[in-house]
Amino acid sequence: ELLPHWLKIGSSILLGGLIINSLIKTYIEKRKLRKLKTRKIDVEIIDHKEVLINGMTCNHCKMTVEKGLLEIEGIEKVDADISNSHVKISGEKINLEEVKNAASRLGYQFGGEVR
Repeated sequence: ELLPHWLKIGSSILLGGLIINSLIKTYIEKRKLRKLKTRKIDVEIIDHKEVLINGMTCNHCKMTVEKGLLEIEGIEKVDADISNSHVKISGEKINLEEVKNAASRLGYQFGGEVR
């Protein structure tokens, strides 16, 4: 009751506007990303490779390899399997030399492409 009535109302309106603005921006950004990913997949040819990366023994290793390989330009999706050390990579123009360098940088051994 110390603040004037107009200040309370004005602050409420301002806070509501900021919340609505944040929600709208989040929705628009997600929608743009979805459109870009869909358009990119439709236009470009997606390459699929399966490689052997030795040294993965746990789920933490799996997540480390997946996250490290996703940082390579052109790689869209990585799925590692710790039971057989195979890593499936999807993307455009996958460079196996960069994959090898990333694996060794992460502390794992690159075993080559699986046929």
